[in-house]
Amino acid sequence: MLPELAAWIQAALQETVDAPPIPVPDGPPFYEACWTACRRIKLGRTCTYGALAASAGNASAVRAAGSSMRANPQPLLTPCHRVLSTTGLGGFHGTLKRGPALALKAKLLSIEAKLCP
Repeated sequence: MLPELAAWIQAALQETVDAPPIPVPDGPPFYEACWTACRRIKLGRTCTYGALAASAGNASAVRAAGSSMRANPQPLLTPCHRVLSTTGLGGFHGTLKRGPALALKAKLLSIEAKLCP
């Protein structure tokens, strides 16, 4: 699977693919739906937790969408850093506090913004 994954990463950086060649892992059905919806967020783009919940089939399950991103076991393949709060970055890696995790989320978004002006 490594050559396929390497080819996908290269294509993803050129924004020519939508989803990685590896299926989302097993999890609660709504989490799987959120992980699948998250994978459709294009490089350099973002969405809110509410929009993610709606894309996953339940617009009122905003907190559950956030929990699914916190539980995301494949952050490289399921780009949870692209999901934001309506008031800012939201959380990352299980924390809402300013610190290394949110700084990493901001940095990833910054790098993607430069790749996709």
